Amino acid sequence: MNIRIRESGEVSVVDLTGSLDTGTAVTTEAILFRLLESGKNKILLNAAATEYISSAGLRVVLATARKLQQTGGKIRICQPAPQVMEALTITGFATIVEIYGTEEEALSGF
Repeated sequence: MNIRIRESGEVSVVDLTGSLDTGTAVTTEAILFRLLESGKNKILLNAAATEYISSAGLRVVLATARKLQQTGGKIRICQPAPQVMEALTITGFATIVEIYGTEEEALSGF
């Protein structure tokens, strides 16, 4: 997993490349939690290059979403690859986290 963070206004855009699975979940969670600890409360996960997400990866997204809710923040996902979108849909994450087709749509109205 390669993680790149960039800012778009008040939103931290996190580009996830590779697989978000058991082997990468701990590191990914630590990076996301550091963003929260630094005061960032608008996180956009760009999943365009995410090849796979396991239950461990879904747990990271859920844990981040819960922490953000406590502070009035929000997490969104954009551009999920078809196999990632399928995992998000089957597990019900599509009802928990807002998912957008493009980064521009996700950033709009954040």
